[in-house]
Amino acid sequence: MLDIEVQTADAWTRYGAHHATRGTNVPEVDRLAWGYWLAGPDEELLGDLTGLRVLDL
Repeated sequence: MLDIEVQTADAWTRYGAHHATRGTNVPEVDRLAWGYWLAGPDEELLGDLTGLRVLDL
């Protein structure tokens, strides 16, 4: 694995741990938006997401 990949994975792990410790409330969403103004495809592109969590980067 490249060093930047290790650094990125570490950063996301620390970020997640910070919010888990802090108890950040993550609201449930009813629609996945891929960009601004709800333009473009939505979660139907990914198939059935029931019971799954999706991270939009």
